[in-house]
Amino acid sequence: YTTLFRSARKLGDSLNESKIMASLADVEDTIGEYESANDHYQQALRISQEARDLKQQASLTCNLGQLAYSQGDLPKAQELLERSLRTLKQIGCKNEESTALASLGMLHCSLDEYSKAIKYNEDALAISIEIHDKEGEMAFNNNLGQIYLFQKELEKASDCFTKALSIAEIIKDSRVESLSNCNIAFVCLIRNNVERAFWYLSASIKTLEKSVLHGESENFQIGFANQHNDPYRLMVVVLLKLGNIDQALSVSELGRARSLAQRMETQYSA
Repeated sequence: YTTLFRSARKLGDSLNESKIMASLADVEDTIGEYESANDHYQQALRISQEARDLKQQASLTCNLGQLAYSQGDLPKAQELLERSLRTLKQIGCKNEESTALASLGMLHCSLDEYSKAIKYNEDALAISIEIHDKEGEMAFNNNLGQIYLFQKELEKASDCFTKALSIAEIIKDSRVESLSNCNIAFVCLIRNNVERAFWYLSASIKTLEKSVLHGESENFQIGFANQHNDPYRLMVVVLLKLGNIDQALSVSELGRARSLAQRMETQYSA
């Protein structure tokens, strides 16, 4: 990234300077280096302001809002996301607008303001359908499913998770396919449909195992220990409910082994 940034600066390419710096911040955000991510987003924002690139400014403001949200600073996150949304609406950037809307939706969900959370995510979903953005449609359905789950509207939650799963299978997004199967399994478990929960969790874990085994992508594996252990944990609960204690212990050990392996890989490949 440093070499690319220097090359762009040498050529006087402000637009690519900002994009390269933002890409570096994206990676740092993903691996939890929030302070560095914030610094690089701010640098990218200053460059885009100098270049008078409104779209990039709005996108980076949204990134900073999402970063503030992940660090628990909800007032700052809301101010940044709303500022980003206003600009994106003015300049007509639909894809980025849907991202800002959905981010505001999840922020309001954190504040237990579920009606606002649903409205923002429904607006984001409508845009993604309008512009044929399948990844957005998939993500916003999962968001809505989570919100409905908080409200204990299990039928609506299951419907949203199922839609997300269907899209994930079509576009071959293994990460979301596994996540959606796990979400549906959780709904089944709440409904006390343990056998059905077992079926969906088996599918979730199978997708994870296949993807990790084949080294599907670096992004899929980053943060595995933090983001992808839920199917294992939930499967332990399901197996205990089914009376399969030995299998539950085996799955628990497998989940821990995956976590350890990923931590070691991340540490020693740096």
